[in-house]
Amino acid sequence: MTKYFLEIFYNCIMYFIEMFLEQWIMIAFQLKLLEWIIHKKMKFYKIFAASIFGSFSGCLILQLYDEDHGLKLGLMIISIVMTVKISCAFPMKKAWKYSVYLLVLSLFTGGIFTMIKSQIILPWLILATASCMLVRYLYVSAVKDMNHDKESFYQVEFKILHKKLEVCAFLDTGNFLYEPVSQMPVCILEEETFLKYFHEPLFKMIEKQEAEGIRMIPYQSVGREHGMMPAVMANDMKITKEDRIIEHKKAVIAISKVSLSKWGAYEMLLHPDLIKMGGNDCVKVELGKWKKDIFWKRK
Repeated sequence: MTKYFLEIFYNCIMYFIEMFLEQWIMIAFQLKLLEWIIHKKMKFYKIFAASIFGSFSGCLILQLYDEDHGLKLGLMIISIVMTVKISCAFPMKKAWKYSVYLLVLSLFTGGIFTMIKSQIILPWLILATASCMLVRYLYVSAVKDMNHDKESFYQVEFKILHKKLEVCAFLDTGNFLYEPVSQMPVCILEEETFLKYFHEPLFKMIEKQEAEGIRMIPYQSVGREHGMMPAVMANDMKITKEDRIIEHKKAVIAISKVSLSKWGAYEMLLHPDLIKMGGNDCVKVELGKWKKDIFWKRK
């Protein structure tokens, strides 16, 4: 009896480990797909940790709540949301939104994986990789006409009040905002993203005199009256697009309470003058095994 029990226990443990490893790799692939789709860079160790959490919690839920489908579904949704939040420390609102993306990706990759597995006998790792690559190909094919402005996305780094911010920015050719005194071009950052790095909104920091380099930017929206947006001076801005890097020592960042992107594809509107007039340009050139950064200053 004891031997029979140990055999069952061993088989259950091995099944759990095998299921965990498969889901771990698959979730890591899906998070990389999500990173590519939403144009939000995720750090490797966060993807590693998030995929472990997602796989372990998912396997545990399936094992413990096999018959209670309502509770199982609720716990799985919470698991997916927490997996997304761990992967890039998104605000909870965006974590829920991107969780829907991840769920759809899971359904597609899981369905394709099952379909291929029934037709071809190959190691599951190869099948998982092929499934994710096929989903990416289908996504590109489906949205390539709607995604014509993909070239307008940039990764931007800058420092505000001694903190380094990293955001995905959209090049807004309709942005004609300039700081009234210096005539410096103004970028617009979502307040929700600002609050990821600071404990309170900018206007409260201004009231407490905790912020430096404050500007007030006049603006006018379509169909609305004139208004004023608080802005802050940023330092050491680095704008990256593939192998091109544009650097600015100073930049003006206005904070908007309104969400800039309906689907959360970007967090900041980049002023076109920062690209056209550029500060210092840097292009990474690879020469054999050596990499060299070439700088030139625009006149």
